[in-house]
Amino acid sequence: MLSLFTKKSGNRDNYDLERILFTLEKPGLSKSAKSAMKSHILANIKAQEMLPQSLDSFAQNIAKVSATVKMSSYVKNLIKSQIIERIESIGEFRWAYQYKFAFKRALSAGLAVLVVVTGAFSFIPGKENIVFAKPSTVLTEITGDVSIVRNEKEIKAENGFILYQDDVIDARIGTATIQYFDGSISRLNENTKIKFSRLDTDEFGINTSVELDVDHGQMWAMVFDLFGNSLFKVRANKTTADVVDRATFSFIANKNSSEVDVYHNVVDVSVGLNGFSDTKTVLKGYKAVVNSSYVSLVSKKTLKQGEKEWIKDNLKKDKEYIARVANEQTKLASDPVSDLKEDASLYLSFSDTETLRLKLNLADNKMALASSLMNAGKIDDARQTLSYLKDVVAEAKVKIGELKLVNSEEATKMESLVSERLMRYKKDLSFVTPDSPLYEVKDSIRDMEMSVADNDESKVKLMFEKASSKLLEAQDLLDNQKFEDAKSNLEDLKVIIADMQKADFSKNPEMAKEVLNKNADIVKMLTLIENSLESSDLKKEVASVKNSSVQTIMDTAVQANGEKSAEDVNTFVRIYDQLGPSNSSVEEGDDVDSPKINLFHELDSSDKSNN
Repeated sequence: MLSLFTKKSGNRDNYDLERILFTLEKPGLSKSAKSAMKSHILANIKAQEMLPQSLDSFAQNIAKVSATVKMSSYVKNLIKSQIIERIESIGEFRWAYQYKFAFKRALSAGLAVLVVVTGAFSFIPGKENIVFAKPSTVLTEITGDVSIVRNEKEIKAENGFILYQDDVIDARIGTATIQYFDGSISRLNENTKIKFSRLDTDEFGINTSVELDVDHGQMWAMVFDLFGNSLFKVRANKTTADVVDRATFSFIANKNSSEVDVYHNVVDVSVGLNGFSDTKTVLKGYKAVVNSSYVSLVSKKTLKQGEKEWIKDNLKKDKEYIARVANEQTKLASDPVSDLKEDASLYLSFSDTETLRLKLNLADNKMALASSLMNAGKIDDARQTLSYLKDVVAEAKVKIGELKLVNSEEATKMESLVSERLMRYKKDLSFVTPDSPLYEVKDSIRDMEMSVADNDESKVKLMFEKASSKLLEAQDLLDNQKFEDAKSNLEDLKVIIADMQKADFSKNPEMAKEVLNKNADIVKMLTLIENSLESSDLKKEVASVKNSSVQTIMDTAVQANGEKSAEDVNTFVRIYDQLGPSNSSVEEGDDVDSPKINLFHELDSSDKSNN
């Protein structure tokens, strides 16, 4: 039989070609490899008419966005390395990438921008992988002999040294500052040794976990807003200092005892293990002296000379640090920002969640632009720009409500997207104070968070977060003699507390307990502020807010303990108004401890006694 490749003339060359062709086998390429090769071929086609119109417009959008993205060389290298790392983590794509692709610079740059803008790799199957360079915790301001022990190896500390979980820092004859991923800081005094038993953060530095053990010595901590599931704990001798949202305190670990001195807000201090512990809330201006089983609160009206110098130096450094960071934020907000326009056609081929992600990415630009305008005094323009984000959040809330009925998984994804983005904005504005032009932006973000909360529990948690911020800001403003701004914050605080009274706690006793304890802490702090003021007008304002907190305590207690009369509840509530050290005649060493707020425990005890 003649082959189709064989001429009748019997040409030897044709015969040889036929024989070779018959030995060839079809290459066994996987679908992903074929797809990668196909993409490579299409990408190298020069003719523009061969490219889909959508791809052409998408490229233009990338170019438009890339013009607004500003990154340092360090960040660019991080992005590049993470892109390559992700590619190489996928076997089949790695083969195609290494042997079949010759990525051009333009494509690589576009991909890098795409990662920054959309936060996702479209070619990674099965899940939405987001690439961010995690913020680091670093050692700075090192003096003298400081070392790090990692994996049983001792390393000499240098400025900028990145710290990890399980690292041990030993400041033998030296000092050092630890700057955490979220902007919080710790300072180690001489002859101090600590270990990080937990040191972790998410991609954005929002949900952070810091747990450290002090072997011996003295450390200072200035902790900024702890959002979401964040925590900051310091331990020694079975003693734990636990920051609720933000605080400044000193922690001293002696051989058999510990001391926690609070200089801003409050810190919960406990001693004990396995669920058996004594816990106290330590207010600004007081300290906890802890032995093996008991926490005692004492005034720190008098201090030793060495302590005075340590405290004075740290408070000064804190003030300088906050001013520096706030100034950097202000400068950043002053940078000119191009206003990106929304292209609705871009959303046509995306799911609801991906469309929301794209809109939130555009909202990043609007946030930056609004901050820049606000900083320049263009208030109306800033508010108009900020309205885009408000509209996106409002639209998302409606869509989430609809999806909960038909696709709960998609609704949860959208909720997470909105919550995460607002949390990031709020974290970025942590250092913004009421006297800053950016404070209105900060308040707007808080309001947006409240608008998407869909139940009383979520709303009350946000109310407490906002109330705590307002109270702390009022304290700082009063310390800096900015009385009008402080008064405004106190008025806002009163409104927040009044709103809490509208919530129904009758079916949520755990939340009721939290409302009781949080409001009791507010009463303590307000009592402390009231006794430190000279202005009668401000005293009245503080007293008015305090009365609102006490009323909230009473209303909540009555709701949660319906079988108890208001008179029974009031008996215990009166204790709250007197809680916390407020007597200026208290001397060093005097125990000014008061029982932890525990209305439910008291009421339960009375029930048992009646039985």
